[in-house]
Amino acid sequence: MSYFARYQVCLFALCLVASGCFSFNFGKEDFSAVKTRLGSCAPSPCVEVDIAALPEIPHSVTGDARVAIEAEIKRVLYAPLDVDNMKPSRDALIAEIDARMREYDSVSDAEIDWSLTRTAKVVFSDSKVTSFEISNIGYLGGAHGFKDRSLMTFDSKSGRRLTVADLVEESSRPTLNRILEAEFRRARSIAAGQSLQDAGFFILPGQELPIGENFALSDKGLEIQYNPYEVAPYALGETRVNLPKEAIAPLVKANLSSVFTSSVL
Repeated sequence: MSYFARYQVCLFALCLVASGCFSFNFGKEDFSAVKTRLGSCAPSPCVEVDIAALPEIPHSVTGDARVAIEAEIKRVLYAPLDVDNMKPSRDALIAEIDARMREYDSVSDAEIDWSLTRTAKVVFSDSKVTSFEISNIGYLGGAHGFKDRSLMTFDSKSGRRLTVADLVEESSRPTLNRILEAEFRRARSIAAGQSLQDAGFFILPGQELPIGENFALSDKGLEIQYNPYEVAPYALGETRVNLPKEAIAPLVKANLSSVFTSSVL
């Protein structure tokens, strides 16, 4: 973002405070949902902004764990577009979108409406593990729009975000990788004899599919999300892989085995 656009972000935020267009509660952030339109839409493009409220943390999560989880959700739900070191904030995000639109409109005659929709919800929770989904979809200029999901899984007692290493025994990782590739191929209809690279993915022959922190527990088992550009070009879109709980249960660590064998999952 240019210096001028950064200046606009700050100026727009000050104007919002003065005009009362949005609720700026200094010392107490506003985490309610917001649905608004930026711009006149005639003739200039406008932006439809729809940002969900901070999801309600399950009552089973308390104390420092609740604080830690809320902070991580805010970091993703209110993440800035590209302003370095800007604190994640709902109102700052709206100001940044407005500044980007104004800068783009000043150098382009295109009349293309923009949009940004972000949603957040709890997808699983019990006394041990809590998972959330945050989706991000829209168009903010450029060659195409965007669509991605962040799956976040936390220890319900400590609030720490979990990795696959926290769930699965190290000795079980080879089995997990085999199950993952099989389900990945099923999700993308890739024949067993075809390499993932030949199918258009950034996975070399013999290379394992990466597993980051973008996973969640669901009623189907363990869901792993691959967003555009992570393992494939934009044209191939996202990939959602569901690992059945029956296949995962024998691989998880003893302290979490009840989570994957529960009928609630």
